Amino acid sequence: MKTMTLTELAERWKKNKKAARREIKIGIRIERSPISHHLLILLEKLNHFESISGFALAKRREFDNDASWYLKESIGETLVTYEDREIDLLENFDMVFLPESNCDTYSEYPKGLIKIGLPHGVDIPFLKTVMDYGGGMAFDYILSPTRESSKIETTAFEGLHHRNFRNHASSHVCQIPFGFPKLDQFINAVTRVPPSGLNSIAYHVALLSVEEEKSIHIIEPTLKKLLENFPDHKIIFRPYKYDYQHEVIERCVDLGKKFENFYLSTAESYVQDYSTSVVMVCHRAYKAHLFSLATGRPIFLCHPDGNPTASQDPSVETCPESELVGKIKSYIGKKEIITPSQRIENCARLGFHNPGSSIDYFIKNIDYILEHKPQEEWVYYNLDSENRPLDPLSYTALQVISAKPANMALNAIASKQPSKYEILLFLADSYSRKTVILDYYSKLSLKYFYKLITTQDLAPSLRAAAERWWALTGKSLLDHVYQNQNIDPNISISSGDFLEENFLPNLLSVVKGIPPGNKSEPLEHPTLIDLNTFRPIVHDGELALYGARKLACQFLEHPAATSTVKIIADPDPRLIGTTVKGMTVQHPDALQTYDTPILICSFTYLLESFLDLRKRLGTKRKLYALCKDRQILDFLTLLQGAAPQP
Repeated sequence: MKTMTLTELAERWKKNKKAARREIKIGIRIERSPISHHLLILLEKLNHFESISGFALAKRREFDNDASWYLKESIGETLVTYEDREIDLLENFDMVFLPESNCDTYSEYPKGLIKIGLPHGVDIPFLKTVMDYGGGMAFDYILSPTRESSKIETTAFEGLHHRNFRNHASSHVCQIPFGFPKLDQFINAVTRVPPSGLNSIAYHVALLSVEEEKSIHIIEPTLKKLLENFPDHKIIFRPYKYDYQHEVIERCVDLGKKFENFYLSTAESYVQDYSTSVVMVCHRAYKAHLFSLATGRPIFLCHPDGNPTASQDPSVETCPESELVGKIKSYIGKKEIITPSQRIENCARLGFHNPGSSIDYFIKNIDYILEHKPQEEWVYYNLDSENRPLDPLSYTALQVISAKPANMALNAIASKQPSKYEILLFLADSYSRKTVILDYYSKLSLKYFYKLITTQDLAPSLRAAAERWWALTGKSLLDHVYQNQNIDPNISISSGDFLEENFLPNLLSVVKGIPPGNKSEPLEHPTLIDLNTFRPIVHDGELALYGARKLACQFLEHPAATSTVKIIADPDPRLIGTTVKGMTVQHPDALQTYDTPILICSFTYLLESFLDLRKRLGTKRKLYALCKDRQILDFLTLLQGAAPQP
């Protein structure tokens, strides 16, 4: 592969302006993560077209930390590295493809540059790409793999991504019915395999931190059954690469070494390995998996006897571990022949866009993207509301009160307001609230805390709040990381990690002087926050509740709650007419007949609820929110200057 700096590429284009004008210049951002393999497939296919000049893009410091991976994965393509001082040169590209991210809103990319987002899997809903993976803060276009299971209104995102913190070239997010390049690659790989080549069984193990505990216990016995009962089939065992040192996976590998038909799949992509498989075995219920789509063959979802697992995927057959071998043998005995056209038709029937030809569809429509020309089958979602937007501080405060785990809005705020150091503390807390993939999110949380605590001349109130957070939350995160990864605190973590080398040991030395804190006591009674002042209040009078789910029930059941609830309303038509603690849930329009303050009973949809009520009832109605815990109260003291505009 070839490598060059962004400055060198810009100079090359400058010297050959005529040729550069004829080409459509595309950059594709890659980093060491599973999604990069999908993007490199896309890059390779795009460069087959004469009109396209495509390049892999990587931050220089990331390349330097893991050069061997970049050089290995980008074979055949040109890799362009860039430093912060070269950011403006990205404007020379016509468009860039960006991976979904849970920690980057790509704020360094020029605002006017067209940014295209690609979901990291076929089962990622458009809503999640926009709300949880940065799309609402950065992507002008999102290449959707499938039809949406339910309609999303084009006004659904209005006001949720503040214009001050976004980085779009336009004022909307456009959903393009694209497809998925990795699915195309898989379909083509399977087509090249003759019937006699279907001689393997894929055993696909998810990341153990997201596998159910009941499943982890049967991984080794399942592998043993497959190896012993199918000696004529290669058993392709593919655990998640970050679990290689887990004791269960180590025992499985040791077991496999005793069998000639054992194969440990370690490639970045499973496509070539799985293309010869007649069935796939797994324990996690995926919403959709490329194996059944590309091969047309079944996935056996294996669960412990007497402890079933459900799946909504029609290609999945659930079975207890005692029946797995028999079911696989029964299917293999059918010697089913599935043609390429059958596989493609099945993908289309299930709602997958352009199976086998997603890149062709993109090239056919590339001029519409470059010129921002609407297409009838593309859906455009407005980002700006017709109503007066929130001021930035109020928007920030609502994000803090929501206590949303891995909150990408806070990430965008931090990148656009680097001098607002308190946002780093809010980010550290937000990532600490994730309950899955704890090693990964714990490191992200600690990364932001380290950046904060090593900042010079912090305000005393912020440093005090940071030290309280460390004592109550941060220290336990660091203990978890070391315990679960067996890292010696006296040495640095590997340079291949996404965090800079020496990060954790350096953090240890910085926090040594922070005294230990006492366990944070839960709030003794429901604490209400006035969403006009963002201060806690005491309210003993009448209330209306907006939201009729779990949080509303908890509020009504709390023995210390002293308010009288006059009405419960919820915008979800499925809840209207149901009862909550003997009260009938009403349509939000019914709130107009009451003049009581409204308590929003939702953390997840706090901002959406706030904006909806402002739109329905105006700005003078008193709105309250519940405070999740004492940590949020502590943060609000750092934002006392925030207040909505009247």
